[in-house]
Amino acid sequence: MRGWIAGLLTLGACGSANADPALDWSGFYAGAMVGYGWSDGSFYAGEPDFNFVSNHVLEDGFAGIFGGYQTHLASGLVLGIEADIARRLASAHDGLTLNVMPTWFDGQLLEADLNWSGSVRARAGYAAGRWLPFVTAGVGWASYDITHQNIDPKVIWEPPQSITYSETSVGWTAGAGADFALTEKVIARFEYRYADYGKADVPLYAWQIDSDYSLKTHDIIAGLAYRF
Repeated sequence: MRGWIAGLLTLGACGSANADPALDWSGFYAGAMVGYGWSDGSFYAGEPDFNFVSNHVLEDGFAGIFGGYQTHLASGLVLGIEADIARRLASAHDGLTLNVMPTWFDGQLLEADLNWSGSVRARAGYAAGRWLPFVTAGVGWASYDITHQNIDPKVIWEPPQSITYSETSVGWTAGAGADFALTEKVIARFEYRYADYGKADVPLYAWQIDSDYSLKTHDIIAGLAYRF
């Protein structure tokens, strides 16, 4: 009997010795990410009683880089700051609808192209061995092009035309996810992030009417990083 007890104690001691030590998440890191995003775009021009509207969804895959610094507190909290930038390939085509005469401007088209996005964010997580679930929030920006195409003018003195406006909008972003330590140096990540870039003044040709474009994005992100 004493032999069985001694054997179990020895086995337990060996298991404890072989267990992964607590991981210290403090330090700098950098990595690459890929993802899938869908964005809600909205163009509005005019007044409540006379306006042009285009609501559309942009979808894309994207790739980028990220990096940051974090510190692991004795309580288990991990606090840090992170920045990222991604090349986007989202595009949408839609007609511009005039509310008072929906068919009169059938020849008016709008194209939206999301080219780049990025952010600078604070992060807060709680270390659970090799897992680090976290939340994040901060400032986000997006660079996009809006193209108006008048392919079927309704007045003879207005020729067919296509005009592109480039815009960079700044807003806010927030999300949540988890990091997993594959090794002490290599980290895998899965994350969801939402961003609202507000409204930007985007003209409708040279027409003297108020107009703006708003953009909101939803991103699913997978990444791989190296800890220095």
